[in-house]
Amino acid sequence: MNMKGCLKQKSQPSFTVNQKKRSLFNFLIGLLLLCASPTFHAALPDLGSRPQQKLSFQQQQTLRTAFLRTLYQSHRINTDPTLNQWLSDLGHRLAQYADLPQRPVFLLINSPEINAFAGPGGVIGVHTGLILAADTTDEVAAVLAHELAHVQQHQQGWRGGADHAPLAFPAVSAS
Repeated sequence: MNMKGCLKQKSQPSFTVNQKKRSLFNFLIGLLLLCASPTFHAALPDLGSRPQQKLSFQQQQTLRTAFLRTLYQSHRINTDPTLNQWLSDLGHRLAQYADLPQRPVFLLINSPEINAFAGPGGVIGVHTGLILAADTTDEVAAVLAHELAHVQQHQQGWRGGADHAPLAFPAVSAS
């Protein structure tokens, strides 16, 4: 009996050995490029650590005064007493839970942008566009809490010391 007829024909593999090697090589090259990428090594900041160089209270006051002066010169500050009182009350209720060396200042800026920012010395600016876009007070409170965290952790341009603070002012002035 001829056994050849009983055996199934061996089917061709879907990938040849060379194609498998090439696919593995391409995968390894891609992985190597990904690991070498700067964005692969990017990490979130350590929010639990304090800045290396802590500013004295007097330095913080000096920066606060200069920053406020810059804001008043470069932005239209809202002077409505009712709105400002509401913002300050909300902000100070949240600030009591933050470890801040001084009472923060909350400013309402006449701008349609949905934005807020934190500056040196506990200055927090909120654009009127953010207030108008918020559906609830809780949404505004969440933004204020975020900005208070920036103040507490010194995450802005004043982090490196008083000599770096002027770098933060043009960015705020441009917004």
